[in-house]
Amino acid sequence: MQKIKQCKRDIVCLGALSALVLGLVLIIKGDGNIFASTTDWGSQHSAFLEYFRQLFYETGELLPSFAANIGMGQNIFNFAYYGLLSPYVLIYYLLPFARPEAYVMTVSILSAVVSVLLFYVWLRRDGRRVADSLFFAAVLALAAPFLYHSHRHVMFVIYMPFLVGALFGARRYVNNGRFGLLVTMCTLMIFTSFYYSPEALLCVFIVALYCFIKQERTANGKRILVFALKTALLILLSIAIAAVLLLPTAYALFSGRGGGTEDSFRLRYLIPQLAVSELLYDPYSLGMTAIFPISLFFGLFSRKRQARFLCTMLSLVMLFPVVIWAANGTLYLDGKVLIPFLPAAVLALGDFADTFRSGIRERAGIYVILGVMAILGAVSIVLLGGIWQLVLLYVFDVGACAIFLHMSYEMKSTRPLKIYTLVFMLCVCLCVNYTGDTLIKVHDIKKDNCSELAELSRIAAEKTGIWRVGVNNGSLHHVNRISSTDVYKTTIYSSTFNRPYNDCFYDVFNCEVRHRNSTIQNNSLNIVFNTFAAERFMISKNDPGAGYSETARSGDYILYENPHTLPFAWFGEHTLSYEEYRKLTYPSSAEALVKYAVCEGGESDTSALTAHRIALVTEELERHGLKVKGDVTSGVTLTADKGARLLLSLPENEEEILFIRFTLDPRQKEWKGDRAITINGVKNKLTSLDSRYHNGNSTFDFVISSDDAIEELDISFTRGVYNISDFEVYSLDYDSLKSSAASVTPFKVDERATKGDVIVGNIEAPSDGKLVFSIPYDYGFSVFVDDRSVEYECMNMGFVGIDMSSGIHEVRLSYRAPMLDAGIGISLAAIAIYACLMTVSSVSRRKRMQR
Repeated sequence: MQKIKQCKRDIVCLGALSALVLGLVLIIKGDGNIFASTTDWGSQHSAFLEYFRQLFYETGELLPSFAANIGMGQNIFNFAYYGLLSPYVLIYYLLPFARPEAYVMTVSILSAVVSVLLFYVWLRRDGRRVADSLFFAAVLALAAPFLYHSHRHVMFVIYMPFLVGALFGARRYVNNGRFGLLVTMCTLMIFTSFYYSPEALLCVFIVALYCFIKQERTANGKRILVFALKTALLILLSIAIAAVLLLPTAYALFSGRGGGTEDSFRLRYLIPQLAVSELLYDPYSLGMTAIFPISLFFGLFSRKRQARFLCTMLSLVMLFPVVIWAANGTLYLDGKVLIPFLPAAVLALGDFADTFRSGIRERAGIYVILGVMAILGAVSIVLLGGIWQLVLLYVFDVGACAIFLHMSYEMKSTRPLKIYTLVFMLCVCLCVNYTGDTLIKVHDIKKDNCSELAELSRIAAEKTGIWRVGVNNGSLHHVNRISSTDVYKTTIYSSTFNRPYNDCFYDVFNCEVRHRNSTIQNNSLNIVFNTFAAERFMISKNDPGAGYSETARSGDYILYENPHTLPFAWFGEHTLSYEEYRKLTYPSSAEALVKYAVCEGGESDTSALTAHRIALVTEELERHGLKVKGDVTSGVTLTADKGARLLLSLPENEEEILFIRFTLDPRQKEWKGDRAITINGVKNKLTSLDSRYHNGNSTFDFVISSDDAIEELDISFTRGVYNISDFEVYSLDYDSLKSSAASVTPFKVDERATKGDVIVGNIEAPSDGKLVFSIPYDYGFSVFVDDRSVEYECMNMGFVGIDMSSGIHEVRLSYRAPMLDAGIGISLAAIAIYACLMTVSSVSRRKRMQR
């Protein structure tokens, strides 16, 4: 009867925890929203999920190497962060009817619920009381990052069920030496989120040692060390099993990581730092409020060995900036890498409660610790540039903890402190979710997924050959999203990408920088780049510029076609050496990539280039909310109010393409925020210097094009102060680009044989020359001409090219991700070792039972 009663209490607690998580989800979601952030969620998490499924349906391969449809063709492991081999993604492959948005939301919510429930069960198995287990599981659910990233950055927390599962494995390994669950859960955790797996594996290692020390109270240092080594080897075995993902992903990371300014090592990183905002209230941290450092510092002086060990390890991880810097890949200091330590942090809180209940009442010591914490924390906030509101919040939190601790001492119960902790964490949880993120409106997701866009993309994909399609609506939703594998795009948004392509996009063609993050390569209106990139089709509500004419219409969207772009791959007789190319200045350097095959050993004739500098004659037609000081020759300062606009006429311009460029001072004192300028629909943005992902776009480049001579410039500004200098204008006749595209010999794609990692086609070369593919250069390609392997090289500042002799040739280009074969070999060997160890362990266990 006692067991039945206990089981009923556990069921009630599990129901209460489920209601807590689901209730918070409904409250956070609100009315008219979906449980998904406008930041990255639609452009990355759900978009890549759908793309992986489409590739699987086309090729039948769980491990493709090449993503031909995104970013002009990329190593698929550039996108491994978004779950290439995640169990969640593999399950999605079995659900052809499921929408990616609905699936990601469902998985995120269920992951949060399951994590909390599993953690409660683990605590109960660890010998905790029902009430304590309920409290600690609720603390996990209310931690600032837990639900916040369930709708914002899914990969920050979606591994949690496997992390808690690994804790079950660690406990089982401590109890009876069975390690199968530990290795399996660690492996699944790596496949789910490799970026957070190092910290999560360290958390598992720490908790495993914590459980061993707790169980083996008399164990000496040697026994603990032996257990630690065995546990570390088992974790290394799980890493080896996941080598099929980790090795090719490591190559992609080292060759194409971007998105922030790399932060070099500083000696101050070796000094302990109490970053209160990052540890306590920020969703990009642990987010457990002041109760956590109280438990941490108290645990350092606990009489229990396991508590001292746990708190010491957590202190080393969280208080030394060098650890956080290394865990962030040496890019920056960011507390988000601490999120995997949430279960261990809750355990530290549990030991604090156990100590309190056991009758050890070192009241004076507690109050001294609270006083020191209040002073040090407040000082650290001020020294690290925190705002005064955060100082007040922290002091209030510590003071309230002191009051409720005192009440708990007087009542001889931890209930007052628990109630305060849950109420305050609930307030912080709701605050960060309401103020720190914006959720997607239902009508916005319907608008982004409208059937009109899919229909126009289908029409464009029916065109024979490989042509790229742009979606010019300003939304990030379509950057990584394709309606089918017959649709090819130039756009990409990923923290890892092909570096030569990103450099070529922004630093050679000088395409506009629309966003705060330079890893985003959204659809460009740069006609020179679009001509080079075979972007024959553009879906837009407005005219996208020179060469594009309406070919189909659906709803508010129009499909424009430009028959004058270069083909996907083309044969060129005219070459230009890199030596001569580097002598060119912009925009001639961009024009040259359309008119020549730029390569080592090329020619030196640049007479075909016609872009030239002009003096722009303008007449002001309208000005609104804008103050101007100075002139464009010596430098001008513009002060723009919200909605500022300037309309200029160009009475003497006769060209269809204008290149406008100027320098914007990024260090000016008059304005600290972002600034953006839009000219005839082309937008450039410069982020503030303190932005985490500063885009560095201090030179604004605008490529304005039209089928007729450009007669007006419609310029709009966001609010701010603009110090502009080095103003330059160049022009180019569009007929020059058209004639260049018409003069090349196109590569004819065999659409039946072209699939997945392989592109097949033929070409009739009129003479000896170069075959240039509009595919970013990378290691891993194999090129066969008439079934004979040939060497490929980097041409046109970052693209694949080969030598081509005259005549008719069949060409086959395939891609194999670097380190993939080595990863497969290591994974297979690790699986064999794992199977052998499991067999030996099973046989040994049977023998012991027979005895």
